[in-house]
Amino acid sequence: MNTMEHRGYIGSAEIDVEGLALVGKLLHIRDTITYSASDIGGLRRAFEEAVDDYLSTCEELGDEPDQPCKGTFNVRVGPQRHRQLAIESRRSGVSINDYVCQALDAMLQGPLGQRRYPQVGDADSGGRHIGARPAGLLQAMEPRPGAAALVPARGTPKVKAARKRTSG
Repeated sequence: MNTMEHRGYIGSAEIDVEGLALVGKLLHIRDTITYSASDIGGLRRAFEEAVDDYLSTCEELGDEPDQPCKGTFNVRVGPQRHRQLAIESRRSGVSINDYVCQALDAMLQGPLGQRRYPQVGDADSGGRHIGARPAGLLQAMEPRPGAAALVPARGTPKVKAARKRTSG
């Protein structure tokens, strides 16, 4: 999926084959904001207009706009993996949160096979000292063969600053 960014918001850019249009929606927020256009430049403008309209509509209504990627999320890991995390993070001398952040940083360093795993003495993105490489966790985070991919809805009509809360 292709994405665009404007004022801290990320939007998708996809093709609606049936509707013969380019479509997108704001990602990583609970409100549903969609946009469409007939050409790439128009989709970029529609996306930026949708973000601006969303923010101005929220301001007019006195609502706080959703902020994408606030920095926290919940992950269900199961009791066994949770226990392993607790043991390995303690052994590494860091909190579970820091241990998971180290693993995520390592996973986000680059494509498979080109990752540079954090080493003892490195600093994480927050400047904190890294205790040890979370090797066991990283293998657990590799995609499972045959795992289902999330498929976004297609053919959504253009709706400017429509506020529809969804759980997420």
